[in-house]
Amino acid sequence: MANPGKVHWEAAKWVLRYLRGTSDYAIMYGKNSRPMQGYVDANFAGDLDKRRSTTGFVFEHGNGPISWMSKLQVTVALSTTEAEYMALTEATKEAVWLQGLMKELDGKVRVLKVGTHENVADMLTKLIGGILRGIPKRDSRNRKVLQRRCSKKGFPLQGCKPIMIKCVTDLVILLVKAHAASSFLLEDGTVINLFKLKGQKKEDTASANGRAPIKKQSAGELRLHKDITELNLPNTTTISFPNGKDDLMNFEISIRPDEGYYLGGKFLFTFQVSPSYPYEPPKVRCKTKVYHPNIDLEGNVCLNILREDWKPVLNVNTVIYGLNLLFMQPNDEDPLNHDAAAVLRNNPKMFEANVRRAMAGGYVGQIYFPRCL
Repeated sequence: MANPGKVHWEAAKWVLRYLRGTSDYAIMYGKNSRPMQGYVDANFAGDLDKRRSTTGFVFEHGNGPISWMSKLQVTVALSTTEAEYMALTEATKEAVWLQGLMKELDGKVRVLKVGTHENVADMLTKLIGGILRGIPKRDSRNRKVLQRRCSKKGFPLQGCKPIMIKCVTDLVILLVKAHAASSFLLEDGTVINLFKLKGQKKEDTASANGRAPIKKQSAGELRLHKDITELNLPNTTTISFPNGKDDLMNFEISIRPDEGYYLGGKFLFTFQVSPSYPYEPPKVRCKTKVYHPNIDLEGNVCLNILREDWKPVLNVNTVIYGLNLLFMQPNDEDPLNHDAAAVLRNNPKMFEANVRRAMAGGYVGQIYFPRCL
């Protein structure tokens, strides 16, 4: 760290973000009939500075982790098998210590299971048994540790063969590699038994006082609240919240164009905003059946800023102005209703007549449009 660079700065910011985002989480333990077990993994040459591998292990008991480690290995491994080999040695030493601790607590000797990946399990078994040659001298102590434990009753690796486990239950991979959280979800939808300590205290206090617990807003809700507060709606547009203002993520806008083909009409749009807002655009649908080249009969809206041109710097106000522009200047070059677009392109007067007929409540061709004037 004598000459830190941009990569180190980004890593430091990730650590700070993690600490801030998890400061009110705690591990909740409970009764569990499963025996204590551990998982071990290694990330080969993951250190960009010295190309050292990372050892990671975690031991579970009582529905939660009780011991874990993520640490760079002391020496540089020459292969993935060697990296796993050194990681397994560290996990074995931890398992032996935990065996002694549990024996002191209740006098029982436990067989601890230590799991590793299927693709290295057989290789490590041969290494432990001394079948493979060419092991670096620096690893001879590791092999002796595993061989000695292999011959003892209660050895963590169950008769000198590491247990094969699947990634979905390999919690230790979180300590050595970067993966999406969804890759590690268990059947009950959790990774480890965590709960929000501060949030739980607030809910308990609110329940004791007879009040409903306060729902914490997501980042998307906070941004949307800011955008709605700063709305600068045109005179032709109004906004409403059918589910009340407690549900900002779902609202409606009503547009009454004061010029163009759709003068005098009233058109209702629904907005559904995801928690990922503003990184994802809101989903907009037109509830009013309208004869329009850029709005189909199912209510889908063709607006470029709701698709490929969306950027996080845009907001709900931008979308509302874009919808108003669709009624003032229908676009026949990027249509959803191709028939309406063709009429607008080839015969604007007929298009205007069709729009007036549809808004008054009538048929355009074989399609009926309810009155929206």
